[in-house]
Amino acid sequence: MDKDFINRLNTLGVPSTFVDMFWKQTQKSILNAKHSKLTEAALIISDIHGNLPALNLALDFSKKNGVFKLVSLGDMVDYNQYNNEVLETILEYKDGLVLIRGNHDSFFQDNNETFRTKIEQHKIDTKLVKKVKSLNAFEILEVNGLNLLICHSNPWGLDSYYIFPNDSLVLDYFLLNIPLDGFFYGHTHIANYYSSKNKVALNPGSLGQSRGKMEDLTFAWLLPAEEKVQFYGITVDRKKSTLILNEDPFLIREIPFDPKKEINYIY
Repeated sequence: MDKDFINRLNTLGVPSTFVDMFWKQTQKSILNAKHSKLTEAALIISDIHGNLPALNLALDFSKKNGVFKLVSLGDMVDYNQYNNEVLETILEYKDGLVLIRGNHDSFFQDNNETFRTKIEQHKIDTKLVKKVKSLNAFEILEVNGLNLLICHSNPWGLDSYYIFPNDSLVLDYFLLNIPLDGFFYGHTHIANYYSSKNKVALNPGSLGQSRGKMEDLTFAWLLPAEEKVQFYGITVDRKKSTLILNEDPFLIREIPFDPKKEINYIY
C-alpha cells in the first residue's frame, strides 16, 4: 500500500524523497502538540469561512442538546462576509476545547503581501489577528481512550494535498502510518467518516461553503458517552437567502464511534 501511495504522490509531482521529511515533521508536531481530553458531547466544525449564520445555527443546536465542547478544525475566514464576527465567536467561546488554524487562517501568520491584502479586504480586527496567530496547526484530543490528531488538511499539514472521502488508499495510508489512533481533518468541505485497522478518520465537512455531491453545509456531533457520531446538514435556500437546520442527522443516522468496527462512509 505504501508503494501505491508513493506512486500516487509521484504522479502529483511530490517526490518520494519528501515523504520521510513529511513524517518527521508530523512526529515533531505530535510530540509538541497540546493535549486535551473530551468527555462531554462535542460540536465538530471546520471551514466556516466567515459564515456566521451557519455557525450560529450549529451552536444553537448544540446548546439545545446540553453540555458540549467546541472543536474547530480551522479556516474560520474568507469567502463570506462575517469574518470578524466568526473569529470573535470561535476564539472567545467559553467552551472551546480545541481550536486550530487552517490554511486560510495561516494568511495571518506572515506579514507579507497576501497577509496585508487579506487584512485590508476583510477589515480584520488587529486584536483578533493576534489571537489567530497564537493558534496551533496541530493538537491531540483524547476521546474514549483514543488519541486523535486534530489537523486541518492532513497529518502532514500539506495544504496542497486533499484527502477525499472515496480515496481509501490515502485514508488507509495515513491511518496506518500515523503513531496515534486516528485523526480529525477538514479542508475538503466534504463530510466523511472512515475506520480501518482499529483507527478512525473524521471530517465534519464545511459550515462555510459546500462542495462535492452535497449542497448542504455540514457539521458533526460527537457523543463519547454513547460512542457514536452524527452528521447534520444546513440547507441553503439561495432564493430566500436563508438557512434551515435539518434536525435529523440525515447524512448518517447513527455511526458507532468505534475504530474496531470498520466503516467506509461515502454519501
